[in-house]
Amino acid sequence: MFMDNITIGDLRLPVMRFVSIISYPKMPTEFQFTPLEGVFGLAPPLKMIDPCKASPLVSIMSVVDHPIVTITQYSVSVGDSNVGKLTFGAENYDDCVDEYDYVPLAEEGQWTVKILSVKVDDTKLNITLSPMLKIMDQALYMYGPKAQLDELAKMLGAEVPDDVGDFYLLNQTACDNMDEMPKITLRFGEEGKDTSKTVLKPEHYMEVSPIGECRLLFMTNEVMQYDNDYWVMGQQFLVNRCVSVHFRKGRMGFAQGREIDETDSQTENSEDDQDIDLKEIANKFEDVRIKQFIGM
Repeated sequence: MFMDNITIGDLRLPVMRFVSIISYPKMPTEFQFTPLEGVFGLAPPLKMIDPCKASPLVSIMSVVDHPIVTITQYSVSVGDSNVGKLTFGAENYDDCVDEYDYVPLAEEGQWTVKILSVKVDDTKLNITLSPMLKIMDQALYMYGPKAQLDELAKMLGAEVPDDVGDFYLLNQTACDNMDEMPKITLRFGEEGKDTSKTVLKPEHYMEVSPIGECRLLFMTNEVMQYDNDYWVMGQQFLVNRCVSVHFRKGRMGFAQGREIDETDSQTENSEDDQDIDLKEIANKFEDVRIKQFIGM
């Protein structure tokens, strides 16, 4: 199971290597008709049962160094061959920088944390926020309650649409001068205890649409019939950002992505080594299958 196709919602990541195993004392060599739990199929089960009879996630967590999974995306394009990366057993420092700031999960079995504040540069959103932020596997954009998004859109200079299904549009000059637009800072956790934050740069929250409109990448919860108790973060939120969940501690951490050109350079330098590693791992897995077949 060192290479496979993986589907997250409507997003298909074709033939990606998402785990390399050095030691596999209890690791099954194949999974068939096994359950997947929660968001991405990567939420911790209620009980860590026998890894040889459990889901792929439980089996992987039983042999990696740390019960951690980290996810990041490079783009939201379905046609790309390298859309994102899952890292099992560690945080991802290839694509993201700085320490991961962890806060308690707000709900069991979900990638959900309490949200404390939303700021546009140094100005806090002056409205009561929904209590939680959830990362959703089938969501494409970023979603929130209409009243809260309307306030955010006004602070960014966007027009509030009459129809809840329409995008928040900006003047074309905003996209022409995207580097001059403000940053959005989201704070999570519990006030007075552990807190974390993540920053949305203009290229993370706005774009020029295929028909040339300058628009925000936020939409109202009503569009997808999401619960207004949440700000729902989809694939767009994960682009150039790492989100990690520590299953044993029940905590979620965030780290900012490296600059795109730096990441691309690192990827090119490691491609040859990866090809060699994949062949070696394939041979190890075949050896395990043979030993299991003959009863060793």
